[in-house]
Parts: sequence; C-alpha cells; structure tokens
Amino acid sequence: MRLLHLTDPHLTSLENQSLAGLSAKRSLSYLSWRRKRRFHHDRSALTDLTESACREQADQILVSGDLTHIGLPDEIRAARPWLESLGPPERVMLVPGNHDLMSRDSWGPVAAHWGDYLHLDPHQAGGTIQDAFPVVREFEDVVVIGVASAHPTPILLASGSLGEAQLERLEAAARGVRERGKFCCVLIHHPPVPGVVSRRRALADAAALESLLERQSVDLILHGHTHRNEEIAVGGRMIYSTASASSVAAHAPAAYRVIDVERDADGGWQVEMTLKCLASTDGQHRRLELVEQTRWHAGP
Repeated sequence: MRLLHLTDPHLTSLENQSLAGLSAKRSLSYLSWRRKRRFHHDRSALTDLTESACREQADQILVSGDLTHIGLPDEIRAARPWLESLGPPERVMLVPGNHDLMSRDSWGPVAAHWGDYLHLDPHQAGGTIQDAFPVVREFEDVVVIGVASAHPTPILLASGSLGEAQLERLEAAARGVRERGKFCCVLIHHPPVPGVVSRRRALADAAALESLLERQSVDLILHGHTHRNEEIAVGGRMIYSTASASSVAAHAPAAYRVIDVERDADGGWQVEMTLKCLASTDGQHRRLELVEQTRWHAGP
C-alpha cells in the first residue's frame, strides 16, 4: 500500500482581512502573518507540489493539518477546494492543526466543511474535537488512526493535547490493529514525543502518547507543526515530520513523503520512505527532487 504525507499548507490568504473584530490571539497571529509568515508560504509552490503528489498514485493521502492561518470560518470554507484537488474523501484523510482550530468558533466550520475528509461520525461532529477522535480507517493490510491534538488554547500558546479519554480510545484501537496483525500508522498534528519543540508549542501529554505507541507497537507516526523534515527512529517504529507543503524557505522547501508498505515472508513489513522536495531553478520555475530514502523492517 502506498501512503503519501502532506502537511501545513497554510493555503489561505488574509490579504482582505483586517484586525477589526479579531480576538487577541487571532490578532497576534494575523500580525505574524503580515510581518513574515506570508513570505514563507507560496500558493504556486503548493500548486506545484500538489500536482506532483497527485501523480504519485498513492492509495491514501494523509494531511496533518494547518490548512489555514487563523482558523476563520471564511478561511475554512476557502480551503475546501484544495482538499478536493487531492482526491475524493475515500482517498484523503485529514486531521486538523492548531491554526485551523485557533478559536472556539473554528470547530463548527471545520466539521461542516471538512467533515468528510476528517471521516467524522456525523453523530460526534456536534461535540468537542476530542469527542470525535480518534478516527480509524482500515484497509486490507494497513490501518490509519487519526488523532486530534489541536484545540483552542490561550493567547501565546500553540500547544496541544489528546486528553485521557482520547488516549484510552487510541490505545484500544491500536491494540486491535496489533491483534489483527496489520500495519499501524498514526496521523497527528503535534510531535508525538517530548523535546521536539518548545513547551509553548508542544503536546502536553506527549510522554503518555510515546509510552502508548511503544506498548502497542505502532509502526509509523506522521505529524506536522514543526515545518521541518525530521526522522526519529525508535526500535522498529519510525516518526516523521514533513516541511510545509507551501514553504519557500531555503532550509525547508515544500515537501511530501511517500511511504510504501509491503508484507514480507516473515509476517512483518518492508517499508520504504521517499522524501521529495521542490527546488527552485530560477526563482520562478521549480523541479521536484528526491532528497532522501529510508528502508526498514516493521513488525515481528
């Protein structure tokens, strides 16, 4: 099975937005966008990367959030066509990021406009974000579990948490995957282990999640939030973050990862990860470059 990971496209624009009527938290994020962040993300780079990603013929495209900048209802609505450009909901799975859920008024539009890509149970979409997750999608040999780490936080914080109830449901779901002998991938926005980002931006219950992932022998974790390409290997488990899908930063240009999973003769899994990034040739035209490949064995 072929999985493809995209994250943090920040694809919306705030050009027609003003500070008037914005909350204090949204105002600070808006000013950050106007001063610097809008120069780090480029819609044409996202378009180039998206077109290339769609040519990879992945069975599932996994998106780990931050489609918007400040989670306004109009931004959330405007991001829907990009999701549709990736493919129909049965081929695309999304978990939201902290920018998507910046305020309490974000979750309703997220559930309404992205609900089929989040694969929400319609009966749970009316509650809190943590009530609606985890989401489990089961395929022939692979199970993808989406968890919700993002939720509205106080001003100056971009942290996340899963909460005790969601952690319990995640453990039960992951245990079931292990018992059925399938490959288990977890999709999350925030880094799932401590120490990757500052406390202000970290997952509050990362230590509990890390322990859970080890107990239940989860094979692969994909996350966003850091806007960096990083790899963490823990035993046979791999953790990957991927640069923003719209980034034009020289140190971390727009990227995606392709992960091919095949069962081997021993009952385990042969896994190959390929990282591809956009490289600028003349400041306007970009080409896709294969940057890194990693192969490993997962499972028994």
